[in-house]
Amino acid sequence: MTTPPVPDDPPRANPLDALLRENARARSELLAALDAVPAARRTELWYGEWSLRDIVAHLAAWQEGCAVALESLARGEPPRIPGFDEAAGGEAFNAARAAEHRHDSWEQVMALLHAARERHEAAVRALPAAVEPERYQEGRTAYRLAAMPGGHDQGHLEPVLTWRREQGL
Repeated sequence: MTTPPVPDDPPRANPLDALLRENARARSELLAALDAVPAARRTELWYGEWSLRDIVAHLAAWQEGCAVALESLARGEPPRIPGFDEAAGGEAFNAARAAEHRHDSWEQVMALLHAARERHEAAVRALPAAVEPERYQEGRTAYRLAAMPGGHDQGHLEPVLTWRREQGL
């Protein structure tokens, strides 16, 4: 009698799956809030010098940047967000990205946001195969880069909801 073959180890779940689910939940809430705004009002300036379109472009730029940084980290390189200069700070990055997409249509900035999310999620899913688990534990750089979209989306959700209430939207 022969011994049955031992199956390969089943694929392990990505320990970052919970974080990805939280990012998806936050994005879903934000998109629902944005979808409730009439198209004609999405380019109206109300958040300082920004419109909803500017906020979406801003979110896409940061998520894309975090994806690039995670990809760099996975290659063993220092994680860097393209165009971000620590000396200049986040405001300079934000202003540059908003200006870069100021004339994009709503559909264009939403496509950027969607593409950034896909790239970011792929970069997060690749982490366990590329770096040691302790490098993506809570508080570490890889974790912060992976978690950023959920917190960032939530950070913009409340102002959007407040503005909608004030405007009766």
